[in-house]
Amino acid sequence: RLFVHSVEKGRLAQIVTNNFPEFGQGIDVRHLCPNCVVLNVFFYSEFEEESIGRFLRISAHAEPCVANRGHVFPLARADEVTGFPLAFKGRLGTGLMPNWGLYILAQGWAIFFEITSEAPCSWDLNQQPDSPAALAEEAQLGPVSAFVAASLGPEALGVRPGAVLPPASGMDAQGLPGVLASTDFSAEGVMDLPEGAKGWFGFMEMRLSSKRPALQGFQQKIWMKSLMSERGVPIPRLLHTSEDSPRLPFEGPDLPRSERGYCAKPAHLAESHHTFAIAASGVNLLTGESPTLAEVQDNISLAWGRSLGDYDKTEGIGCAASGVHAEHIAGRACTNWALYNCPPGLIIEELAQSSPWYANFQTALLSKYPGGGAHEPPDEIKLHVVWGKVFVAEWVTPKLVLGYIFRHGFVKNTIIISPEYQQMCHGGERIDQGTNTIGVCNFGGWWQKVVDVAERAVPKGVDYLRVDIFPNDWEPVVNELSVAGYATLLEDWMLAEMMRRVQEGYRWRGARRSEPT
Repeated sequence: RLFVHSVEKGRLAQIVTNNFPEFGQGIDVRHLCPNCVVLNVFFYSEFEEESIGRFLRISAHAEPCVANRGHVFPLARADEVTGFPLAFKGRLGTGLMPNWGLYILAQGWAIFFEITSEAPCSWDLNQQPDSPAALAEEAQLGPVSAFVAASLGPEALGVRPGAVLPPASGMDAQGLPGVLASTDFSAEGVMDLPEGAKGWFGFMEMRLSSKRPALQGFQQKIWMKSLMSERGVPIPRLLHTSEDSPRLPFEGPDLPRSERGYCAKPAHLAESHHTFAIAASGVNLLTGESPTLAEVQDNISLAWGRSLGDYDKTEGIGCAASGVHAEHIAGRACTNWALYNCPPGLIIEELAQSSPWYANFQTALLSKYPGGGAHEPPDEIKLHVVWGKVFVAEWVTPKLVLGYIFRHGFVKNTIIISPEYQQMCHGGERIDQGTNTIGVCNFGGWWQKVVDVAERAVPKGVDYLRVDIFPNDWEPVVNELSVAGYATLLEDWMLAEMMRRVQEGYRWRGARRSEPT
């Protein structure tokens, strides 16, 4: 049974459903109570469980979002839910996941809540968006910060960071207050886009085709690394960068080796084109082969005269796009104007390390070479950041999808965090018996570091960025930023929720257009 106790327009409102209806793909409390500002949600269920007996009662309470319509994750079958073995179906309560949220299992279904009072889950009506002065202060951090904050049209193509001065007072007068000019799509009709995944890919197309040179500051890798340094965000240790020549800084005749390995790649391309991740053994982790110095140099030199558009337009290659969402992507323009027009560059950096969890997984299941060492590329976490807050991340390698991770640490569909770890760190024994597992249950602390890095990487006033992070053992570093793209494995409901958050953020800022900041 579902009982919703809410405050609606200054009066107490109560909504009760006697039984769970057929909710299809999900349940959204906003449909039950569209004008609620505070929701207290109670779930009660009585059913027969063979191992426990008849009339097992599960009761729990949550306040999903303060000052919001309520954020409820879609329903999922209990046997698809990671985080608890099915044996713990009857042992649920609010104390099991105190840091990130709650889920309740009832009649085989799981309902997820993200418990947070932070925007964009809720927009505090008394809160003001970042003022122009605050955004201008961020632009004072350095030349790339000023560059990405500038309002530059296509006629400014070729302007580089350093040639753009930070504003003397306030940001450039364009668009909504509190929105960075280079990522302000209010005038392009972002609020007119439809809901759901279709709207999300329309938003991506809008960003890809936008002729704004300032967006290059997020995508040209040398500029992006400088932006991260200006913002105090960790990046892999840089060994060599050049915007003048594709010549490698190696004397030869052989490709040098390094104990920690290194990565050589064009600064103006993406999708691993002409990228070499050289391990200590001399093997390119992306191919499993050992390239020569001449082969690496020839690739970098070839890439110097090309843009990503040359590869996206090549028959049999095309732009990176998800087949899962083909129905929403078909017919859309793939042109990434800002990235296609990035000036060439070369970057060589220290090779990042895998996360502890993927490293263990490699050792247990993927190791093909005796003697240890890295033999696969490190895992990468692609975090989707909406209005400065992580919503969800795709945990991937070039060959595997390792799961989804939500902001507060819930991991969905993971293949590398063992049931034993989940039971010990999230199950009832630790709480019921007070077992000390702090030294073992360390995923939460590690993940918080990842979230902190991703959110610090995004300047104030940016509606959306994807921040790609290498876990690098326990010290996460930013690999690259993505303004937009079609290559995502997120589920439709996740894309729909991000679209809602993007539009809600614009709506909230637009409502304050005429208010003093």
